[in-house]
Amino acid sequence: MNSGDHKVTVKELRWQCDPGVFKFDCTKDIAPLQEFIGQNRAIRAIEFGLSVDKPGYNIFVTGLTGTGRASAIKSHLEGLIKSKGALGILPIPNDWCYIHNFTDPDKPQIVQLPKGKGKALKNQMEELLKALKSEIAKVFSGEEYESESKRTMEEGQEKHRQLLQQLEKEAKEEGFTIQPSPMGVILIPLIDDKPATQAQYATLKEEEKEAIEAKRAEFMKRVNETLEKAQSLQKDTKERIKDLDRRVGGFAIEKLINELLKDYTDSPDIVRYLENIRSFTLDNIPLFRDQDTSPSPQPPAQVIPIPKERDIFLPFQVNVYVDNIESTGPPIVIESNPTFGNIFGKIDRRFIMGAFVTDHTMLKAGALSLANGGYLVLNARDVLITPGVWEAIKRAIKNKEVSLEDPVEQFGLIAPHGLKPQPMPIDVKVMLTGDNLIYRLLSAYDEDFWEVFKVKADFDNQIERTPENLEAYSGFICACCEREGLRHFHRSGVAKVLEHAVRMVGDQEKLSTRFGLIKDILIEADYWAQKEDSELVNGEHVKKAIDEKIYRSNLISERINELIVDGTIMVDVKGAVAGQINGLSVYDLGDFSFGKPSRITARIYMGRSGVINIERESQLSGKIHDKGVLILTGYLGWKH
Repeated sequence: MNSGDHKVTVKELRWQCDPGVFKFDCTKDIAPLQEFIGQNRAIRAIEFGLSVDKPGYNIFVTGLTGTGRASAIKSHLEGLIKSKGALGILPIPNDWCYIHNFTDPDKPQIVQLPKGKGKALKNQMEELLKALKSEIAKVFSGEEYESESKRTMEEGQEKHRQLLQQLEKEAKEEGFTIQPSPMGVILIPLIDDKPATQAQYATLKEEEKEAIEAKRAEFMKRVNETLEKAQSLQKDTKERIKDLDRRVGGFAIEKLINELLKDYTDSPDIVRYLENIRSFTLDNIPLFRDQDTSPSPQPPAQVIPIPKERDIFLPFQVNVYVDNIESTGPPIVIESNPTFGNIFGKIDRRFIMGAFVTDHTMLKAGALSLANGGYLVLNARDVLITPGVWEAIKRAIKNKEVSLEDPVEQFGLIAPHGLKPQPMPIDVKVMLTGDNLIYRLLSAYDEDFWEVFKVKADFDNQIERTPENLEAYSGFICACCEREGLRHFHRSGVAKVLEHAVRMVGDQEKLSTRFGLIKDILIEADYWAQKEDSELVNGEHVKKAIDEKIYRSNLISERINELIVDGTIMVDVKGAVAGQINGLSVYDLGDFSFGKPSRITARIYMGRSGVINIERESQLSGKIHDKGVLILTGYLGWKH
């Protein structure tokens, strides 16, 4: 060894935290941490993305799991809403309802109402239907309507009777009598003022028959004209009755509809809807007049009920699609299961008489609709592995509207009795969480990615080991104890946690920010403290928790160590051999990594110059190993 070389001592192999550097005895004596440690870059990016209210400035939050991404997002969203509320600029989201489309029932119409008005409209329409049934039944059961209706019918019948009497008189003058038949009206010739029988008609001469048939054909034109007049009279009578019903019904419903219109003068869509309800009611007076309000008897328990047909009063039903009556500010929706239905909504169906049917009352809102006017947080990996969701989310963000569709239609299949509801306009700030690999892949291969996610917030998995961050870490441990109901940590326990945080990073000057994994250690250390009935969690409990966590995962490592001990795997640790060194292969099992000794040998021989990597030639090595050998080959060639 040269005099300038430094030999690393055992003590320098790892950093040890002196509990005496802390000014407290246990975490109960300090304030819990309310902010985040060392994530200034990511926090500034989130604040920027949330503050810019322009298209496409949605946020993609990257970083390893456990670095506090979800907590930071939720905390800053709540803080932003709180600050806007203090300034008096907090927007309150509106209610959204689907109503019946009278022009095309298969395309329900969506309407926007102020907060709390959605349920109010639904209840008002239910009360209106009850009132209409009651008032219409009452007014049509009155003597005045009965008298007017009877007079109109009698007038029509009298005109119809006079018309037929006149036709019979003219027919008799022409030598015929009129008889109705299933095939229509027929003319029978008279012989001696009596209808001729077939036998009598057969005895007539051909000239007489031809004269009768000619006269019958001529008079049949008159009969047809009269019958047309009779049908016109009947139609006119029905129209007069219908007009009477509309006048009487209009009188009954006028006050009810007008009172409701006063509450929605500032909503043209609802005014139009109520006017359509008025027309629907007047056009269908018999449906309201002939309702049987008596309770129907309950069917026996053993009888299977027959599914009801579609409600004839469906236009009166209001579907409160998004109800914000209890909202105090913009909604924050964190969707942990981003299936197509959970994100964009569902079209439910009802089985009726052998078929699936649906209507506007069976439309269910998804996360995008529920987050309208607020914020939606999703996991990028979950979104990408769910068929059809990623492309549909980008389309919704760019178009600023949610189209409620059946998922099977996305894959070219035919859905039974599909509806095409009117799309819902949205204004949502979408936040995706994922690792850097997903971000890089989307940036490289998805041409729309930059258009809809312009802000990147990158959470680092390590921070500097400074006195300030050590103090902040202690506050984080205190906050976890209070939030999770754990015993507080003695300063020796805090020191062991910090040593573990340094070891997780693999750098003595850094601390890990994977607080999810740190919290697991705190919970397990509390368990071992409980087993010993200790009031506080000390260093031994933390060490026990770490050792037990390793023990649960190091079965393979122990097996390799056993092979080394019994000589199956031979490792030389004494002396020196030319062309031979000991190396260490690191095995990563996800939650646990360990080293396995490996012998590295080299031989020289006569032949062409260069270094031959046996493992590379036999295709048993990986790309990183090959790269290292090639770098070494280049270096040796340069030195030669």
